[in-house]
Amino acid sequence: MGETPQPLELTFEDGRCTRIDGGELAQRTWDMAIGDHRNGDRVRELAIAIHPKSNSKMPKYDPAVPAPVAPIPHFSHGDFTIALGGDTGVGGVDPGSEDATALFAMTKSTTITVDDEVILDRGKLLILDDPEIREVAAQYGDPDYLLSPAK
Repeated sequence: MGETPQPLELTFEDGRCTRIDGGELAQRTWDMAIGDHRNGDRVRELAIAIHPKSNSKMPKYDPAVPAPVAPIPHFSHGDFTIALGGDTGVGGVDPGSEDATALFAMTKSTTITVDDEVILDRGKLLILDDPEIREVAAQYGDPDYLLSPAK
């Protein structure tokens, strides 16, 4: 979809997407991605880009490309992706909704909260401020440089 006019907020409980908020586009997204698809609300896989020096950017849309560009190879630090649907493609046993797996890529200042604790704050992985992690990084150079996002 590209950058949406307002953020889409996805809510998850017990391994399922229970809501998508964000106006009319959120409702259309729910209907298309989850709707009546068997287990379309099921969390298939998710990923947070944690390497602070990854800085690949998604290419511009090109209608001449025969297949859509996957966001995973273009992940930047702090980006988040989640796939919903069946999981046999990733070694699971749930075939539900394999043909309609939805992939959401959240970029540009994503905030992720788990059990009321912010783990990603506007694209910043908060664990990189942990003194123990900074101490380990200091063994290899300046932690301010090593743990800061690529420019």
